[in-house]
Amino acid sequence: MLRDLNQLRLLATLGRVHSLSAASAALRVPLATISRQLKALESELGQKMLDRSARRYKLTDAGISWVRLAAHWTSELEEATQTLRGEQQSLSGEIRVTTPNDFATRFLPSAIAQFNQMYPNIRISMLLTGRRVNLIDERVDLAIRVGAIHSTELIPKLLRNFTRGIYASPAVAQLAPKEWADAKLLRWIHLGEAGPVSMTMQHRVKNSQAQLQFEPKTSADSVAMCALLVQAGAGVAILPDDWMQPMLQDGSVVKLWPEWQAPPVGVHVLYADRNLPARVRAFLDFMVAHFEPTRFDESRFKLLS
Repeated sequence: MLRDLNQLRLLATLGRVHSLSAASAALRVPLATISRQLKALESELGQKMLDRSARRYKLTDAGISWVRLAAHWTSELEEATQTLRGEQQSLSGEIRVTTPNDFATRFLPSAIAQFNQMYPNIRISMLLTGRRVNLIDERVDLAIRVGAIHSTELIPKLLRNFTRGIYASPAVAQLAPKEWADAKLLRWIHLGEAGPVSMTMQHRVKNSQAQLQFEPKTSADSVAMCALLVQAGAGVAILPDDWMQPMLQDGSVVKLWPEWQAPPVGVHVLYADRNLPARVRAFLDFMVAHFEPTRFDESRFKLLS
């Protein structure tokens, strides 16, 4: 089976030109690479593509069959690509999106930039707020929300689950108790509303659970604010690992009891009607693909100054 598009293009090119050097020039790939790719392709297919000579080559019967298939497939691919590009160019209009400010400023700039390149005629209007916006009344197309979904009227689509751990400044970490059972004695910062907190923590290795309960000294509804408070030494907090990664790398925070993790927090995109306009559907599909776990790269995100 062909492994990638380079093999497909190589076969299609071999049907048009009459030497490996000509194929190298047509594909703008070094001749040594062309020869290596061809040998790998023949080994993978278990068939010789060429009868080689000093200056020219002759396609074998198997080679002729594969070249014809490759020419057909590349033609179909090019046609589909042109169609997709045409659709992307033709989509236009405005998409109204609401999302929490913290999430938007940290994780959306690169996504929006890529989407704008793909769909240059679509305008994106963003309402950055933690308020639960009524999508229908305020004529908003999509809502990106962090945490549990309480609405039964909106359709949720998971973008990503963010794992969470306990973080502290190096100075505070030195004063932290060694025993997990004494974690409640720390000075806690809570991302959320004020009041007692009870949370089930999961051990990564033993797959056991333990209940963490504490009375926060400081509470805030902003991940950025809680992270900066931790960095300043105001206390410890349970925060998303993705968000804390830059601080962890520069040494301004440490992770306490890394074998324990809090329940992950889901980020969903929500919409009110399954019959979305094409431009909104394109944005929704793009966001789901962008945040797909195997593609999500923590190193892209730098702490905003």
